[in-house]
Amino acid sequence: MAENVKKKVNKTKKSSSPKNNNSKSPKKKSSSSKKVTSKGTTKTKKKTGTNKNVSSKNKGKTTQTKTSSKTVKKKNTAKKSVPKKENINIETTIEEIKKEKNPLRMIIIILSALGIISTSSLAYFNQSKVEVNLKKENVLEINEKYALSSFVESVVNCEQINKNKKVSFDSLGENKITLSFKDKNKNNITKEAKVKVVDTNPPEIKFKDKITVTEGDKVDLLKGVIVTDNSKEKIEAKIDGKYNIKKAGTYKLKYVAKDSSGNSKEVDFTLVVEPKKVEIKPPKNEDKSWTTSKGYSAVTKNGITYINGVLVVNKTYSLPDSYNPGLNSTVKNKVDELFAAAKEAGFDSMSIGSGFRSYKTQKSLYNSYVKRDGQTKADTYSARPGHSEHQTGLAVDICHKGYSCITSAFDGTPPAIWLNDNAYKYGFIIRYPQGKSNETGYKYESWHLRYVGEDLATKLYNDGNWITLESYFGITSQYK
Repeated sequence: MAENVKKKVNKTKKSSSPKNNNSKSPKKKSSSSKKVTSKGTTKTKKKTGTNKNVSSKNKGKTTQTKTSSKTVKKKNTAKKSVPKKENINIETTIEEIKKEKNPLRMIIIILSALGIISTSSLAYFNQSKVEVNLKKENVLEINEKYALSSFVESVVNCEQINKNKKVSFDSLGENKITLSFKDKNKNNITKEAKVKVVDTNPPEIKFKDKITVTEGDKVDLLKGVIVTDNSKEKIEAKIDGKYNIKKAGTYKLKYVAKDSSGNSKEVDFTLVVEPKKVEIKPPKNEDKSWTTSKGYSAVTKNGITYINGVLVVNKTYSLPDSYNPGLNSTVKNKVDELFAAAKEAGFDSMSIGSGFRSYKTQKSLYNSYVKRDGQTKADTYSARPGHSEHQTGLAVDICHKGYSCITSAFDGTPPAIWLNDNAYKYGFIIRYPQGKSNETGYKYESWHLRYVGEDLATKLYNDGNWITLESYFGITSQYK
């Protein structure tokens, strides 16, 4: 038992003593171990036990460290599942799979190898594959130019030939165009693109926006009008709107052009028809004597014509430009009597709207009407200078407050009716009666009175159915 104890003590000393190759412990010193009691032995064992615990802890840490490193390795292996290198050594990969005992890692190696192989194959295939993608719809305007590149959506591993070259189509409908390409090996590739040619653009019209002509002139409003169209077809413009070259005025019209595809263009222009310039010379009546168709004696002396003693002025018979008597005094007195009678009848606001007019005044007035309405129309309501009754000093235009003055709006009004039925009593006649324009040469004027004396006025009144001077004397009223 003691010997066993000694052996254990010696072992303990050996394990605890530092290693030194130059010095060895003598055997004599082992006798000191005899003093070691079982208690000391127990202490030594405890220390040994403590060392074991430390060792087991260290072992635990080491195991944990190894496990952690394996996990890191697995993570790193998962990250590097797709190698960057494209060249794969198949035999090496198979050997790695055989040696690998971990099933999970084996799967990772296999999948990584397959992934690299697929990626490499796809990369090689993509590098050599040639693709030409044309646009599905190509709708083009007729005769417009388009670059060849405009028909291509995209290309892969090839290049379009003459892509900047421009082409056009001159016929409507479905057409085709051949496109050429070259791949990296200089091989020619051709593709055919379908195109649809349309015409959606309206024609263009070159024109003048204002045309001025003289009344009665012969004019071609389409002269100088040019129509062009992208279809290059011949198109003629047409005129839309109403106008009359023989009638002075301003007309708003349109030029219209339409192509065979139904595209139309309208542009506005103005036609100005100016009145024909009338050179009116003072009339010259030769002195003469004659008998009218109704048997009345007539005489023209110093350019003034009298029939049966009555001064006559109309479109046939005129006055010299020098004739300037002013308003006749008898006429003025008779007008006052007329107004007084009208006042008693309830028309207390009558007045003279226009009395005597000189040749010069009539010329200015007539020319203004010609400019506004043209000579043809002006001649129906206004006398040319030298042919106006106002120049005689025997004619007046009557107005009444509250009613339109010297216009057709006065016709049929109460004061106009009263004048029609009572003027003759004071020696006045309605010079241009209603419905007698073919005799007088002028339209109806309910406001125009001419003094001829009470006897003749009564005859011409004819119970309200007025007789004209032309009809009564048997004379004409027409410009020469």
